[in-house]
Amino acid sequence: MHITFQWHDFCEEFFKHKNMDNSEMHEKWPEIREKIIKLHPEMTQEELVLEIGREEELFLKLQKKLGKTNKEIRNWLSLMG
Repeated sequence: MHITFQWHDFCEEFFKHKNMDNSEMHEKWPEIREKIIKLHPEMTQEELVLEIGREEELFLKLQKKLGKTNKEIRNWLSLMG
């Protein structure tokens, strides 16, 4: 059986989960970054540096690169962590 990925369905699942706070994001970031790179091999580790106090910059970069909203990005990262 082949399952077709639907972004809308994926986002709906996101909204059921609580977003991680920044400290939790930093703690889990190495694992999350590796998952992002596996899903989006065009992205590099250098692009995915998460710095304390500059989280929003990374979220904006991901929004632009992936064409998603801030809420979608935050939920996606929460699910990956």
